[in-house]
Amino acid sequence: MRVGPVEFASPWLLIGLLAAAIPPLLHLLSRRPARREPFPTLRFLESSAARTARRRRIRQWLLMALRCGLLAVLAVAAARLIVHTSGARRAGGPVAAVVVLDDSGSMAVANRFNEAVSSADRWLTGPGAPAAAALILATQPREPAVLTGDLHALREALAAVRPRPRRADLAAAVAAAAQLLAGSDLPDRRIYLVSDLQAASAEGLDVAAATAEAAGAALLIADAGGGRTGGTGLTDLTVEGRRVVDQPLAIAGRLHNNGTAPLRATVRLEVDGRSVQRRIVTADPAGAPAAVRFEHTFAAPGEHTGRLVLEDVDDAILDGALVFAAAIRPRARALVVAADGAAPLHADPGRVLEAALDPRTDPSMPWSLRVTRTDPASLDDADLRQADLVVLADVPAPSAAQAAALDRWVAAGGSLVWFAGPGVDVDATNRRLGPLLGGALGGPVGRGDPALGAVALAEVAADHPFWAGVDLGGDAVGRILAYRHLAFAPDEAAVTLARLASGAPLLVERRHGRGRVVVCTTTASMAWTNLPSVGMALFVPMLERAGLAAVDPAAAPPAWTAGDPATIDLPSRAAAGATVEILDDEGGTIDTARVTVADGRPVASITAGDAPGLLRWRIPGGDEGVIAVNAEAGEVDLRRIDGAALAALVEGGAVLG
Repeated sequence: MRVGPVEFASPWLLIGLLAAAIPPLLHLLSRRPARREPFPTLRFLESSAARTARRRRIRQWLLMALRCGLLAVLAVAAARLIVHTSGARRAGGPVAAVVVLDDSGSMAVANRFNEAVSSADRWLTGPGAPAAAALILATQPREPAVLTGDLHALREALAAVRPRPRRADLAAAVAAAAQLLAGSDLPDRRIYLVSDLQAASAEGLDVAAATAEAAGAALLIADAGGGRTGGTGLTDLTVEGRRVVDQPLAIAGRLHNNGTAPLRATVRLEVDGRSVQRRIVTADPAGAPAAVRFEHTFAAPGEHTGRLVLEDVDDAILDGALVFAAAIRPRARALVVAADGAAPLHADPGRVLEAALDPRTDPSMPWSLRVTRTDPASLDDADLRQADLVVLADVPAPSAAQAAALDRWVAAGGSLVWFAGPGVDVDATNRRLGPLLGGALGGPVGRGDPALGAVALAEVAADHPFWAGVDLGGDAVGRILAYRHLAFAPDEAAVTLARLASGAPLLVERRHGRGRVVVCTTTASMAWTNLPSVGMALFVPMLERAGLAAVDPAAAPPAWTAGDPATIDLPSRAAAGATVEILDDEGGTIDTARVTVADGRPVASITAGDAPGLLRWRIPGGDEGVIAVNAEAGEVDLRRIDGAALAALVEGGAVLG
């Protein structure tokens, strides 16, 4: 019901105004006229009693008026008074309205969303219902919408909406509503925005409000948050480390407390459906999220899944859980290619490499690398097929056939580490391996004797992903010396990982196809350097990373964000053009995609599901796997736009309770 610029969203509740008559009725019903009896002795008090009665009667009437007014105000509040903005057209004719419904993840807290849908539904019913209306969801503001007179169908569509684990874009949704109304011929245009007014969703709303005013539309806001606080959620899942058997993975997240008091909560790590660890976390009220971190090592290869779960929290947001998936690779196979010799351990590059790649004294201890060794002359395709990492140490030069096989093997995803040495034939190596190594080798630099001079390591590219997780701040790195090295001029595609004080490169990496090549310009033994002894902090991680990178080259994210594009890495045997099905937790197909090839590997591009959880992918009659989907991170932060900012955004607009 509307009268001029004033409207009631629930006019039938104005019947409550009748309650204002209750105090007078009670007064009238309780009156009992007193019988008058003369008392001569009190006749002198009559004039004083009359004056007192008049004062008491005034107070009673004022109190009754106050009670009546209070009941009337409550009735008007229940009917939800709307005062239209200055930008609205007040022709009093038929109404064109667009309902902008906040369907983001934050609206799933408590009963917010159901209340929001009820508010929107009331706007579409009764005598004040619009002549034409449309529905725009704030998480999908760019979805086409049209004004329709079929309000019954629109209400059915409204009732079918469910919160999505995505951030709302209120500004874009209001702007889309204004654009839609600008094309309407109806004189009275309104935008009904129903939202919890989450600050993260309200960026740019001031501009959208101005757009609505320019379109002659009244922007009316229903506060679904109601000023309520509380709600606890987990966000920002990370899984760091090599996804290889016996390699520790750091699994972390952050706890967000929206309440007004500090929160002490237990977070549980589940792996493959069973609880493995717990952490107690304390989070400040409405402050910075508190970090929680676990470490877990997988002992078996294959697809594994896990969850971080909030325990015993009544107001958990989005189920208080984060999911992840990890494809754990088998142990990397390392092949050392070096001549058999009678040299002592420190001078035999093959034996030094074997010890560095597998330093265990107890073979039963878990380790992520399996090491074998072969003679340079024996290296062939069969050896390469059984290896993830190949280390050439002081090899004179591979044959043309060996060089071609190495090129193909690296391009397919293998990791090659090449070490210099006194036995290297520089010219032959340049001819056969130069393009693969990514540069041209030169002659030896230095005398090869620490007593006759040495060059110190001066610079390590600590920010390069190759060194991720390696402690490069110790004294040992600064004490690495090269007594002799081969000159090397890397090409533009190569990256220098470590450089000597002379400016000469010591370690250089080059990507080739899906694999990588690392060139070390000094020896793997201690003939030309102290790198294998003093520099173990650099030497062993270099070899380990090269090997593990071959089996875990570019791990997919542990989880995707709901509604975002996602790329599934498929086994190399997946055929281009094959169909990939995406299945929900009940086995139903929710999406399909075709296998394509990107950077030499088969992939499938999909859209992550709308519901957080674990989805399965499968190639009919072939491989299958798991992907994890979580809500958008910001949806656990329930901080609201403040009242002053809201008033500035929608000048003259009514904020409904």
